[in-house]
Amino acid sequence: MHFRVDYLADHPDAIPVLAKWLFDEWGHRSPDGSVEGMADNLRERLRRDRLPLALVALGHGEPIGTVSLKMREVEIRPQYEHWLGTLFVPKASRRKGVGSLLVEAGADEARRLGIRELYLYTRHSETERLYAGLGWAEVERPEYRASPAVIMKRILNRSGT
Repeated sequence: MHFRVDYLADHPDAIPVLAKWLFDEWGHRSPDGSVEGMADNLRERLRRDRLPLALVALGHGEPIGTVSLKMREVEIRPQYEHWLGTLFVPKASRRKGVGSLLVEAGADEARRLGIRELYLYTRHSETERLYAGLGWAEVERPEYRASPAVIMKRILNRSGT
């Protein structure tokens, strides 16, 4: 599969599809959430020069995944400023390198913006292994929103790590 990563700001037409995917995946965690609420969140990330911003992976011109860079995503850890989050690849596009490419594109973008430390959290061991394989290290395992989670960190420097 041939694919590329661009700013969502360059592909706002992808928002309805991405919002539906994100709501279907995580909407149950937000009782007041909706597909339109997810779309509004994505519209707030239509940027190239500052956070929050979103990236979209495209295959044959169609969205096949997304990731975002955010500020203070996990409110129980306000000391962790910059976050990679909302990584999502639909099942049909998984295990093809899309998720890894999105994570690396997010790290590159953070580095370009002068960010030195990037955090993320996950609840799934499969994605935890993906992140660990890409150079992320466990920071802690808090209870977050009534579920166990792992917070991970990656130090970014100019040499590409």
